[in-house]
Amino acid sequence: MSDEILKQVIGLIEKKMGRYKKPITRETCLEKDLGMTGDDAVEFLLDYGKKHNVNLTKFDIRKYFLPEGDTM
Repeated sequence: MSDEILKQVIGLIEKKMGRYKKPITRETCLEKDLGMTGDDAVEFLLDYGKKHNVNLTKFDIRKYFLPEGDTM
């Protein structure tokens, strides 16, 4: 991922979830590190897909994110 795309992804994360105390890097896990689950994760991915013209119709979010309120 280029630095420019990373900046755009970080911008989308901060727009959706706010700023974090730790810096967001390429290694940051949306769910584990940022607590992004359920509806927040769905909305983030839909926003990302729309902004970057990514087709997410076959992406099964349940394989990658817990429902809101569930913990690891």
